[in-house]
Amino acid sequence: MYSNPAREIALLHNKKYEWGNTTVSELNKSLENVKGDLFHGILDFELDKGLGMELHYKGEPIIYYDGNYNSFNHINYINDDPKKFRFKVEFIIDRTSIEAYIDNGKLSISNSLKYTNNEGLKLLGDLKIHSLELYELKSIW
Repeated sequence: MYSNPAREIALLHNKKYEWGNTTVSELNKSLENVKGDLFHGILDFELDKGLGMELHYKGEPIIYYDGNYNSFNHINYINDDPKKFRFKVEFIIDRTSIEAYIDNGKLSISNSLKYTNNEGLKLLGDLKIHSLELYELKSIW
């Protein structure tokens, strides 16, 4: 049994951004132009060199993978092919929390957000970005 976001999240989709087969630096440059505080994203990445990945929002790491310990946000996780370090991360960011679903919900993470600055989304690590779909969300309030 896996945990995934409700399908109805798509009803809140607003502006869509899409990137494919890009580098971390190119993606981060594009992400500088994305404004907002409500997002739904689907990131497909692979560790290229090194053993780490971090997705930051407002200056804080919100989703991070540590290949030394095979863990996302300090929770042990090994994908279906342990020789490959390719992951699909679906995430929802609202004003106070982050939810993440790793590899179609095999692992789910939920945390509160703490802001240290006003930077938007930023990715760190030696990664191959296969794709990122990012939606600004309409508020339900």
